Amino acid sequence: MKIAVLSDIHGNYIALQKCIDYAIFYGIEIFVFLGDYVGELAYPQKTMEIIYSLKEKYNCFFIKGNKEDYWLDYQANGEKGWNESDSTTGSLYYTYNNLTQKDLEFFKSLSHTAEIEFDEFPSLIICHGSPQRVNEKLLPNNEKTFAIMEENISSYILCGHSHVQGKIEHKGKVVLNAGAVGVSLHGDGKAKFLILEGAKQKWVYEFISLEYDVEKVIEDLYI
Repeated sequence: MKIAVLSDIHGNYIALQKCIDYAIFYGIEIFVFLGDYVGELAYPQKTMEIIYSLKEKYNCFFIKGNKEDYWLDYQANGEKGWNESDSTTGSLYYTYNNLTQKDLEFFKSLSHTAEIEFDEFPSLIICHGSPQRVNEKLLPNNEKTFAIMEENISSYILCGHSHVQGKIEHKGKVVLNAGAVGVSLHGDGKAKFLILEGAKQKWVYEFISLEYDVEKVIEDLYI
């Protein structure tokens, strides 16, 4: 059994398609998405089309990131406060106005955290930031992170949000940060995600780093 874990796409449909193509080529049929599907980059609708298409063909698990809360809160509050020409909120305004009601209903249906169970293998807690808060970062060598790991019912937590791939181990438990598909930090301009493989009643992980057409992503912002 192999699972692809993807987080923080932020509307980078080009990087997303690259990651999905790679996963499918290697026989992966289970996909876990950790939130922040759109935002910042151009053509959010293309990202959502890819996600819906994948959802129809494969076994997929989805949770909310903090960006999904942005879109839902903006709608709930009467669509006030963002301005197209504002340097701070302009990209939020653009993304929101390119989402459909189907997209918003999809985001609304998602939870902030979930537990996934597979026969023979340890359960997986999936979250965007931490199991406690969507915008909380699980950081290495951090006492708060260690406390959260100790409180967690599973020995594996999968997260994103920091945009930095990495592993944290503490008292027999593991946090795996999938990194960012769309806007990776310290990632040399590459798309990052995680592959898990079940083996001998445990999970073996591999951090994936892929080159993609960054120039096309930049070009899209000017069209």
